[in-house]
Amino acid sequence: MSVLVTGYGPFGAHEVNPSWEAVRLLSGVSINGFKIETKLLQVSYDEVDKFIDSMPENHDYEFFLHVGVHDLVNNVVLEQIACCGGYKKPDVFNKLPKDPAFHREEPHPAENLSMCTAFDLEMCKAQLHAIGVPAGTSKNAGRYLCEYVYYRSLCRNGGKVLFVHVPSQETLSIEECSGILKEIIKICLQQIYPYHG
Repeated sequence: MSVLVTGYGPFGAHEVNPSWEAVRLLSGVSINGFKIETKLLQVSYDEVDKFIDSMPENHDYEFFLHVGVHDLVNNVVLEQIACCGGYKKPDVFNKLPKDPAFHREEPHPAENLSMCTAFDLEMCKAQLHAIGVPAGTSKNAGRYLCEYVYYRSLCRNGGKVLFVHVPSQETLSIEECSGILKEIIKICLQQIYPYHG
């Protein structure tokens, strides 16, 4: 069994995206007996669609961890939910999502067009704090590619999906960030398998 971890490529001022640089250091690493596989995604709605839609129904990934950079955070942020609607910022190819449902304003609360991770993020945050990592949680992943891949992945794969925002390299080094992602993977695996090694 394995865990799939994705990071994003360049966009805007990020000629080198720290999310991918941190993720790629995990490629091939074994954590609690689970192999880490990594995938680089372009900051493109079409590419995210192709990635999600090409995923076989009978994949053997234990869970999915998606990672992106956020300039306005000073530590890692565990995103709790992803929404459908309000995606109005074009990607690096100046495109919006193909499905017009993602363009509209915030949906009516009764429509319940949000998806939530199955992981206990408060417990995850507490465990990170216990090892000196000042992580936070959020209910707004930004209505851009980060939230888009999170929403589409949750819809496709159920609740065993997590999105993590990481700060810029000026705040947290690539090596430090990669180490924190490794700890997050350990914690998520412990939640799935409470008695596993």
